[in-house]
Amino acid sequence: MRRDVGFYVEAPVDQVYTAYLNAATHKPFERDCGQEPYHTISFGVNFSFKYNMNGGSCHIHFMPYGTGTAVNFRFSIAQAAGARYGRYAEDLNTAMQRFLPVIPQPANFHVEDFLLPQNQVTPDTLATSAPATAPVVSSAPTPPAVATPAPATSAPASGIPAQTMPAGVRFCVNCGGQLLPTTRFCPQCGMAVASTPAKVCPNCHAQAQPNASFCGVCGTRL
Repeated sequence: MRRDVGFYVEAPVDQVYTAYLNAATHKPFERDCGQEPYHTISFGVNFSFKYNMNGGSCHIHFMPYGTGTAVNFRFSIAQAAGARYGRYAEDLNTAMQRFLPVIPQPANFHVEDFLLPQNQVTPDTLATSAPATAPVVSSAPTPPAVATPAPATSAPASGIPAQTMPAGVRFCVNCGGQLLPTTRFCPQCGMAVASTPAKVCPNCHAQAQPNASFCGVCGTRL
């Protein structure tokens, strides 16, 4: 079974690729990664109770998009439902921010577009000139949801700018996937949507999943 989770990161492809590579190879993930700089990172996914996964693989694809980078997580695992793909991606995003303090924004992209040669950044093309235009896409992707900064009484402990998710955003309590206000069943794992609202961090005011114990932006206990 394959699942795709997409994000937009407002930073150059080489910086985003390097940050995710560092996150995947350091604790808590410590994966032995296959690399296609600056296009793909691949690694195995262990059996995990935390993410309800029985093993498999993850391929992270990158391509320039606008003034930043489109990122797509493609999970390939055996079970048909129940795996917490969204939570795995969010935890890796949090680990990535230790190396690049930019918050990834949820976005939908077509994985086929990452595989087009004209959209692939390599060390050679990066050395000659950075891509200045949007990639060739098979159809228009859903633009990333840009969060609006919220006022804070104190700076986040991690030094990462405080942001909030758009109004009405909820998360699946089973897999952590983002949900629309009208969603009744999670599109990632099929679980009925709980009515529990997202938590709000008392420090940086970012929204978090209902069952989160710590803020994914500043690390404050919720």
